[in-house]
Amino acid sequence: GCQVVNGTQRLYCPNDGVSRESIAVFLNRLGDSLFPLNCATGQVMQWNGTAWACATAVRPQGPPGPIGVPGATGATGPIGATGPIGATGPTGPAGPTGATGPIGATGPTGATGPAGTAALFGTNTSYAVSGNGTQCTLGEIILTAGSVANGVPAIGQLVPISTNTALFSLLGTTYGGNGVTTFAFPDLRAAAPNGLTYSICTQGVYPAGT
Repeated sequence: GCQVVNGTQRLYCPNDGVSRESIAVFLNRLGDSLFPLNCATGQVMQWNGTAWACATAVRPQGPPGPIGVPGATGATGPIGATGPIGATGPTGPAGPTGATGPIGATGPTGATGPAGTAALFGTNTSYAVSGNGTQCTLGEIILTAGSVANGVPAIGQLVPISTNTALFSLLGTTYGGNGVTTFAFPDLRAAAPNGLTYSICTQGVYPAGT
């Protein structure tokens, strides 16, 4: 079980009962004359189970040092490519109504419409003369096709209040007159059908209110 140590003629016998730790102490005393190993800086001589050899000294790791001051912010990188357009969001609320725009140009005149009923009234009317017929209500309007009316034709004429006090109390100055000496009948010539006469009852029964 003995072997030559480091190429010398001295023998190392690990089975001679000497412990490895005692051998290491012994060999350290012998120095480089027995173990001429020139280990580099940072290396130590260790027993590898077969022979002595240089190995890197393993030292315990110290505690972490303090965190250094943050470095300066680097320059801003270039702007990346534009991403795709996102989905359309929901429609927002309606805005306020804008100002009214200018009035547009007047459009062309439309076609003439069909003839109305105006042609049926106001022509050759009120040609009947005053007359008396059946009893009527004072102020009543009567339409006649004859040449004699039942009453006085209503053509807007002024009449004296003094001789028509009852009728004045019903009409007043609604159709004209000064209300002191005169008042007026309504003028119904344009409202009468062609060839007919509207007359007003001037002598009849005074109407009673209900």
